[in-house]
Amino acid sequence: MLLQNPSDLWRVVVVGVLIYPALIAVLRWSGKRNLAKMNAFDLIVTVALGSTLATILLSRDVACSRDCSRSSC
Repeated sequence: MLLQNPSDLWRVVVVGVLIYPALIAVLRWSGKRNLAKMNAFDLIVTVALGSTLATILLSRDVACSRDCSRSSC
């Protein structure tokens, strides 16, 4: 099950609160005109990025801090 204990719920809330402003910033940076000109490839990339963000938000196995400490992040 997704939320088996309260710490899972807090993790989802904290990661969601951190990711949402970043997503809004990227959308504002790209501009309204770029969003209006999206084609099929852009839609596929957007769905893939959304899926990646959902995985980061909901999966405990994805730990950016652990991965960044091993690489030159």
